[in-house]
Amino acid sequence: MRSVKKTEFSSSSGGSSQIRRIDLGGAVNTVTSVRKSTTEQFVSPSYRSTSTTFKQELDPVLQATRRDEKNQIQLLNDKFASFISKVRNLEQENKMLETKWSLLQRQGDYSSNTEDLYKAYVNALTRQLESFKQDKIRLDSELQQMHGTVNGLKVQYEDELNNRAGMENDFVTLKKSVDDSYLTKHQLGDKLDGLVSELDFLRQVYDEELHELQAQVKDIAVTVEVDNNRDLDLQELVTNMKEQYDILAIKNRDETQAAYKGKFNQLAQSAGKYDDDMRLIKNEIVETTRRITKLNSEIDALKGQRPGLDAAITEAEERGEINVRKIRAEITERENEIYQAKQAVARKLRDYQELLNIKIALDFEIATYRKMLEGEEIRIGQQQKAIVHINTPPVSGATLTYSRSYSTEHQDSFMNAGSAQDAFGGSSVKKAVMVKTVQSSSRNVV
Repeated sequence: MRSVKKTEFSSSSGGSSQIRRIDLGGAVNTVTSVRKSTTEQFVSPSYRSTSTTFKQELDPVLQATRRDEKNQIQLLNDKFASFISKVRNLEQENKMLETKWSLLQRQGDYSSNTEDLYKAYVNALTRQLESFKQDKIRLDSELQQMHGTVNGLKVQYEDELNNRAGMENDFVTLKKSVDDSYLTKHQLGDKLDGLVSELDFLRQVYDEELHELQAQVKDIAVTVEVDNNRDLDLQELVTNMKEQYDILAIKNRDETQAAYKGKFNQLAQSAGKYDDDMRLIKNEIVETTRRITKLNSEIDALKGQRPGLDAAITEAEERGEINVRKIRAEITERENEIYQAKQAVARKLRDYQELLNIKIALDFEIATYRKMLEGEEIRIGQQQKAIVHINTPPVSGATLTYSRSYSTEHQDSFMNAGSAQDAFGGSSVKKAVMVKTVQSSSRNVV
């Protein structure tokens, strides 16, 4: 018999499992029965020297025995050949299982870092998402600040508009006052002209009355001179009256001029005051107009910046949403890939478990066949020990001894053949099988 080689290795998925490889060393030689002669197998050398009559009596029995042995050996050889083919098939399946097992073991030993890469990528995307969120918060705060600034500028603009409206109202009121003052000035000028003309008229009237009075005085003086020769000092009287009229005229003129000058100075002061107020109002209007223009330009600039900021905020929000959707899609894809990988690992584990079950079944079957082979070897060894040795006593004793030995050998052969047929699942008919061995110089051939 050839030696049985065992190959053991551990599983990478947990507890150790042993796979035994049976190597029959290539093709197994078919059992052949080499029979030299019936006398070499069953008859001892001492028996050859027996009488010819005893051989003739044993020849029919030996011939029948040889025929039965030949048939049984042929049947056993056929069954053993089928067993060898089964063993070869099992060896091929064992090699396939070893190949699959080595592949699974290499796959199990390989530590894939795909999950770590996915985790690192997801962490990077998460950090990018957090930065986007922080940028969004910062932009929201800036937008709120800009809204607050715009609202403050709007309030300031409305206040300036209200101030402008108040200034315009004050300007209209002052303009109306200036117009009234201007009209009053013209009216006073007209009154002054009227008074001057009236003064001239009164002066002329005074001069005329003075001339008339002088003429009357002259007439009276003449009359007195004519009618009355008394010496009256009319010249002095006229002079006094003239002085009185002159004093009165000068006084009236001074009073009129003083009143005119006072009124004129008052009007001039009022006009100067109004001019100062007008200049102040004009300066305030110019300053307010300049501030309004500046605020309008700032408001226009802010209004111009607002669409850009709104567009930037909208773009940032859209970009953030797109990135979030992409990240979620990638996370979902990675989760699906991880799930598929887990499913593949589970399938491989199931395949491995099935292969392991098949291996265990094959190991059990191989162990069964090994036990059967060992039983055959033991049986053959026992049969070798049970070869008939016939001594040289009388013929009747030799016949009795041979018959007993042969019956014992046939009984053992029947028992072993029946067990072998039951193991191989062969025919239900039990036959006695005798297996002979030939000792060679190198090894025993079954």
